[in-house]
Amino acid sequence: MAQKDSIIPFASNQTNNYEANILIWSCLDILSNLWSKGIGKSKCKLLGSRLIFAEFLCDYYSDIFQKVSLSDVWYRIDKENFYLASKKPDYNCDYKLPDKVIELLQNLKRSSPPIDLEPDSRKLRTISDDLNLKDILTKFDNYECKQIDVIREWLMLSSYGAIAYKEMRNSYVHEGRGGKGSHGFQLHGFKTRPTYLSYVHTTPPKMGFSVEFMLNVLSNCIDSFEKDSIKLQQDPVSNNVS
Repeated sequence: MAQKDSIIPFASNQTNNYEANILIWSCLDILSNLWSKGIGKSKCKLLGSRLIFAEFLCDYYSDIFQKVSLSDVWYRIDKENFYLASKKPDYNCDYKLPDKVIELLQNLKRSSPPIDLEPDSRKLRTISDDLNLKDILTKFDNYECKQIDVIREWLMLSSYGAIAYKEMRNSYVHEGRGGKGSHGFQLHGFKTRPTYLSYVHTTPPKMGFSVEFMLNVLSNCIDSFEKDSIKLQQDPVSNNVS
C-alpha cells in the first residue's frame, strides 16, 4: 500500500486522461479482487467481477457508491430484463423478479415525461434523483430473505459501482475509451461526484466519473482497505499470493 504515494501523484499529473483513467480503473480493479479473496470473501462468494467491484466501492467509499441509478433500473425493466443469472447454488439459474417487484421498480420515483414546454423536460438528472440501495430494499420487507437477496443482487447491477465497472473500467481496459453510457464533460460537481449527461426521465442514463473524482475515490479506498487489513492483521497482498 506504500505505493499510494507514487500512484496518486503520478495519475494526478497526467495531461492525458486516457493514461490516468487506465491507471485509476486498473488499481481499483486490483484492490477489489484482493479484497474479494480476503476481507470480503464471505460477501463476494460466487459473485462476478462486476458485482465484486461494486461491493468493494460500497464498503470503502462514501454513500455515493451505495446509490442505485433509477434510470438504469427503469431501462432494464423496460427492456424486460427481469432475470438474474446468479451463480449461487440455491437460486434458480435464471431467477425472475416477482411481478409486484417489477411493477414497483418500473415506477419508482418515475413520472410520465413532461411536455417539452415544461422546464423539467430538459433538466439534467443528478445523483439526488436516485436512492440508496438500503432505502429501496426497505420497500420489500415483507419478502423472504432469499427473495431479498435476489432483489438486492439484481439492483446492485444498476449501482454506481457496477455502472462504473461496465462503462469505465471495462471500456478503458478493453477499448481505450469510456463506454457509450458514459461522458467526459465537466458538469457541475464533477470533481466530487458522478454526473449525468441525460435528462431526468431519459433511459438509458449517461454517467460521468471524472479523473478528479475517481482519484479521491482511489485514495480513500487504499487508505480504508489498509486500515481494515491492519485491524484484522491481514496482509492484503501476501495472503492472496499462491
